[in-house]
Order: sequence, then C-alpha cells, then structure tokens
Amino acid sequence: MASEFVKTGVAPEGLEQIMEMAEAQAADSISLTNGSLGEADVAAIADLLNARLPSLRRLVLSGNRGDDRGAVQLGSALSDPECGLELLHLGSNGIADWGADTLGKALAANVSLTSLFLGGNRIDAWGCQGLAEGLSQNSTLTQLDLNSNKITPQGFEPLADALAENPAIKWLNLSGNCLGDSGGAMLGKALQQNSSLRFLKVNECAFRADGVVAMAAGIRAHGKLESVMLSRNPVGDHGAAEMAAACCATTSCAVLGMDQGSGEGEG
Repeated sequence: MASEFVKTGVAPEGLEQIMEMAEAQAADSISLTNGSLGEADVAAIADLLNARLPSLRRLVLSGNRGDDRGAVQLGSALSDPECGLELLHLGSNGIADWGADTLGKALAANVSLTSLFLGGNRIDAWGCQGLAEGLSQNSTLTQLDLNSNKITPQGFEPLADALAENPAIKWLNLSGNCLGDSGGAMLGKALQQNSSLRFLKVNECAFRADGVVAMAAGIRAHGKLESVMLSRNPVGDHGAAEMAAACCATTSCAVLGMDQGSGEGEG
C-alpha cells in the first residue's frame, strides 16, 4: 500500500525520525517543504534514497536550504542505476550553477525521473550548460521548471539547442528569466525542430515584438503546442497579432495572458 509523508517547517533535528518512519513504511512519497533543512540534511536524504528507500518515487523539498551541496548529492543519487525516483522538487533551495550542473548531468544516466522542479533558485550559464548536456541524452523527463532563476540569453542558448533535440519534454516553465528577444528567437528556432512540447510558460521574460514574432513562427512549425502562457511581456500590437495568428493556425493551441504594451525593439 502506498505511503506518503507530508510535513511543513521541518527542522534538522526532526529529520532522522521522519526518515526512519518513511523507511519502516516503505514510503513512496515524501514532502518536507518550507523548513530549515540545510545542505547537510538534504545530502543525508540523498544518501538514504537508494540504499534505504528504494520505494521512493516523489521527493519534494521546496523552500529549504539545500544549496549546491545538497543538489550535488541528489544528483549522485539520480545517477545510480537503482534510482526509481520519478519527481524531484527543489524549488527555492538556493541552488546555483554547481548544483544545477550536477543535476543536469545526472539526467544523462537517469531513466526514471519524469518531473524536475528547480524554480526560484540562482541558476545561470554554467548550470544551464549542465542541464542542456543532460537533456540532450535524456528521453524520460517530461516536466522541467526553471522559473525565476538567473538565466540570460547566453545561458539559454545550450538549453534551446537541447530542447530542439529532446524527444520527451512536454511541459516547460521559463517564466521570470530575462531571455529578451534573442532568447525568444532561440526558443522559436528550437520549436521548429522539437515535436514533444505541449505546454510552455514564458511569463515575464522581457520578450518584445521581435522575440514573440520568432516564437510565433516556431509555434506554427511545431503545430502541436496546446498552451502558451505569455503574460507580462510587452509584445506590442504586431507581436500580439503574430502570436494570435500562429495559435489560430495551430487549432489546439491557446495563448494565455498576453500584454501588448510597447514592443518595438528589444531595448
């Protein structure tokens, strides 16, 4: 029978008892959110995953302080052929490039993970490169959340290239990263080659008209997107019209929350 542990505000001193209970009941889901678990605690959880909790399928640690060291240890656990974890949520954990690089490279070896949530961290170019390397070799991850990191066009370029080739990603959240029109162009180009994506969130990505026009061309070529969330981007009248036309041409696609504003140029 499936067993789930859900706790909020967990302190380090209560972690061992929780893990013992989870092990005794062969838990398949653990959610320890918005607590004060630090990098050593997250690293300890990672050490237990495959040895003591082979039944675990969902691990949610959002809102803690795992930082890079915790992410690195979890990456090591994901690389283990015995790992059966399907969902990993590390949102708002202070993870930067070292942790993201290790998690990304673990995707190249992992064959169980389907959902990876890394929103609200500090991932930049180096971390994006590692994630891109993993995605280019992974065929099981279907959901990736990178919202509200520090991803710039430079960092996004390898991710866009990996997205173009990846056969599995269906849901992608890039909201809250300053991608600009050059990032929009990269995303549009990736969409022309990708065939798996169905849901795309790019709210507040500093897209103006040029970036959205490029994305619209990609959506037309892709033909299978079902939802694009594009709010808080000043795309202008021209950008809004091109995106609307692209979604109309793709009968299954809906564009949600488009701010016209002033969209001339990237400036």
